[in-house]
Amino acid sequence: PLVATYSAGFFATIIATILIANFSKIKSKKSVKMLVALFLLTAIFIPLIYISSDTVRSRITNIVTMNDSSVQGRSFDSYTLATQIAEQKSLLFGAGIGQIKIIGNPIIIDFYKYSKDAVDVVRIPSSAAEMLASYGLVGLTLKIILLLYLYARFKVYKNIYSNHLFIFFFLYQLYGSFMLSTIEVFCFALAILISKKELRSTISKRVISNPS
Repeated sequence: PLVATYSAGFFATIIATILIANFSKIKSKKSVKMLVALFLLTAIFIPLIYISSDTVRSRITNIVTMNDSSVQGRSFDSYTLATQIAEQKSLLFGAGIGQIKIIGNPIIIDFYKYSKDAVDVVRIPSSAAEMLASYGLVGLTLKIILLLYLYARFKVYKNIYSNHLFIFFFLYQLYGSFMLSTIEVFCFALAILISKKELRSTISKRVISNPS
């Protein structure tokens, strides 16, 4: 099903997640073999799909030439619009919660040259860009710092599943999802919860084995 979606964002994020999550273990022969295998599979898979599917060929060509509306909308356009909306009040502190639909409405409609009657609800398709528009540079920076703190505090990197889950959504928030996404919050919380339980288990084992 994921392959059938032709989601460039998903494939780019999952590959980046695997590379980042295993970067610290690059010295391990097992990790090197896994990364080489991933690279080879990617190098074989993409050309095969490119050759066999006109839809994929067109999508990849549009992405490379910066003409893909989805990629453009979730990346450059999202942050351009977020900056313009935030600047209506304060780039540092943003326009405020819910102001994307109010202050941002005419800005987004004018940016994409929409007809005013054709669009009922406007939004920015990026969690981080929404945060920037609503809470400014301060809000976005605090969110990133908080996530990095939780990642380090609960040693999320020590659990393979939690590490990949956390990194995937950390990256994905930069060009996907939306600010109040329950799925994003749930997955961050799940990654931290699993790591917290594993951390407690490790501490308990150490105490039992060395009660002094």
